[in-house]
Amino acid sequence: MDLTIRQMNPDESDTVRQLVARAFGLPSALGAVLVFPAPKSALVAVLGDRIVGAYVYKIEHLAFKKVGFCSFFVTDPEYHGKGIGKELCQAGVRHLWEEENCDQQLSYVRDDNIASWGAFVKNGFFRTGFPDLVRSYGMINSLRIYISSICAFAFGHDFYVANRTKNTSTFYEKKGGLGQIALYIMVNMLLITPLLQFTDNPTALVQAFGILFAGSVASGYIGTLFSRDRGWRFRMATGGMFSTLTVHLFGGGFFPMTGTWQPAEFERTPRFRRDMAITDMTVWLFLIGLSFTDMSGIAFILLVLRSIPIEALNPFGGGRLLAWNKPLFAIFAIASLLIAFVL
Repeated sequence: MDLTIRQMNPDESDTVRQLVARAFGLPSALGAVLVFPAPKSALVAVLGDRIVGAYVYKIEHLAFKKVGFCSFFVTDPEYHGKGIGKELCQAGVRHLWEEENCDQQLSYVRDDNIASWGAFVKNGFFRTGFPDLVRSYGMINSLRIYISSICAFAFGHDFYVANRTKNTSTFYEKKGGLGQIALYIMVNMLLITPLLQFTDNPTALVQAFGILFAGSVASGYIGTLFSRDRGWRFRMATGGMFSTLTVHLFGGGFFPMTGTWQPAEFERTPRFRRDMAITDMTVWLFLIGLSFTDMSGIAFILLVLRSIPIEALNPFGGGRLLAWNKPLFAIFAIASLLIAFVL
């Protein structure tokens, strides 16, 4: 495969924007809105005369640090599985270190995007949290990065950072654990506060949601026991906070932040995908069981969110199962929708 990776030419910007739209499964018109304006800086992977991948980046100057921010890192869906993404990510990271002379590199990845997650980790990145952005860059810069990265609106995303040297940042690796479990439950319990005005028994509602969130964490942990890897940790995803706040404050609805059990090491193997999917299946079974109790109303919402096979809703729990076994996902989705709307 005669692959060339080079700097994007100015007249190729719209082509790259359309490639990003295809990679996300969006029509070009919607993709133009999503990544608007067209990227100004990118490395492109070229086969023959066709652009088949792009590493879109921008340079930010934050708190006296030069930061290379990867906005999008995609491969044309027709060329998945050929190693193009791996080469492109390596080239992009190397370019920002050697050619742009950055002090740090920053990006964001959705927790079920195994390929991108693994590519960044293998190039020296580690998962970090929004508080570390604030600690390193200040609140205003961090909010600007958070919003401009779509992380504020897209569920299931976390920031990943790489440092040129160990002493250039106050970033810490987001390893997960009991602290993340507590944060996940606490944040989601705070988010339901506006709903308390619509019930005559707020104590019962608080108890119901407490069971929902704690039970989701516990049932996911049961799923990790079926894996040979014993290094699983729970992490609450950073992404989606603005979307969640909008629904809870102005829509009067229920739209929780997402959190999942994550393995300690990345593997691009069928077994790895299966292990990740099983943690979703055990939570899904818990929600199905909950739907036959007096907590059915809130369980139905999460069952529906898991059952709609679109990328934006994958972080709510259906994405891992969909990626591993589509027929099994269909069985769970149909059963869930029947429970929610028919039974």
